[in-house]
Amino acid sequence: MNITKVLGKNLKELRTTRGISQLELERRTGLAAGTISRIEHGNVTPTIVTLSKISRQLELDESDKLKLISF
Repeated sequence: MNITKVLGKNLKELRTTRGISQLELERRTGLAAGTISRIEHGNVTPTIVTLSKISRQLELDESDKLKLISF
C-alpha cells in the first residue's frame, strides 16, 4: 500500500471518529467539493497547506498527525 492510500484511509478514520462529514470538513477548510473524498480514496496527494487546514479543523494533536502516515 502506498503512502497516499495510507494517508487517505487514516484521514477517513480520524474524521469519522470525530463525527464530521466530508462535506462539513470541506466547508470548514474551504476546500473544493470532492477534495476530501479524493484524498481519502488515495486518488490525490494533499499538499502540506491542505493537510494543515484539515489538521486544524479536525483538531489533530501531534500523535494524531503521526497516525495519518502510519502503516
